[in-house]
Amino acid sequence: MPPKVSPNKPLGERLLPLVKNTQFFWFLGQFAVVLFSAIYTLQVVPFRQGSSCIFKTGIAGAVLAYSIVLYKVYGSSILSRSSWNTPFLRRIMTDDNVLYFVLALSLLLNRPVLFALTPYAIYATFHISTYMRSNLLPAISPSVTSGTEPKNYVYKVSQLLNKYTRTQFQPAMKLVANIEAFLLFRYFFGFFLRLNTFSQFIFYAFFLRMRYNSSHFTRASFRDIGLRMDRVVADHRVPPQARNAWAQLKHYLSKFGNVPLTQSPASGARPTSAST
Repeated sequence: MPPKVSPNKPLGERLLPLVKNTQFFWFLGQFAVVLFSAIYTLQVVPFRQGSSCIFKTGIAGAVLAYSIVLYKVYGSSILSRSSWNTPFLRRIMTDDNVLYFVLALSLLLNRPVLFALTPYAIYATFHISTYMRSNLLPAISPSVTSGTEPKNYVYKVSQLLNKYTRTQFQPAMKLVANIEAFLLFRYFFGFFLRLNTFSQFIFYAFFLRMRYNSSHFTRASFRDIGLRMDRVVADHRVPPQARNAWAQLKHYLSKFGNVPLTQSPASGARPTSAST
């Protein structure tokens, strides 16, 4: 965490410790994700095609932010040969931050995938909100934490950010889970349309399997997809071949995820990638 600053110092001197801290560069990476994701979306919606440079700049912000997080968590362990054992490798492979980092690298090195930047941007809004309330706003106006001037504009901004985090987290995580589930089908059909490689699809399937096992939002999303498809194929107008194909696909997906699609999601779980 950035060092505490004296409220009696000028604004520049209060902000300097923040700027010198690596967490500030993490914040800049998160801000870049939100900014360029918004620009890319504004390009795609009316013109159906966005700039690859804009997309990859946003993804580069995610790579920067996640690399800083991973360095703080694994920096000393990675440099030590004795740390490279089976438990350490298993820990890395199941760490959401590692998975999102590798996925971001894949997106950075390949052509843009529609909506792939959106989950990073949604997570980033909460990261930015937390950083501003905990670090940036108290440096700008120390009264935010001291409570001496509760009516100033900085205090109101802090309260709005706090309200956003408290009220929008659950809906946002559900939206992320739905987008990530949609992207699996995007990667699958994208392979046949030559929009992405088969290796990209396989990696994303592995990524989503890890998310499926760690996030009850992802499990709930797939459960809802399964129930909706069950209702669709139950229609008498649907050919028996299509019903059989869906039954087989659901079986293999359930086996791949190691949990049935119709299982009730666990409560209380939240994705580790959403934490700062």
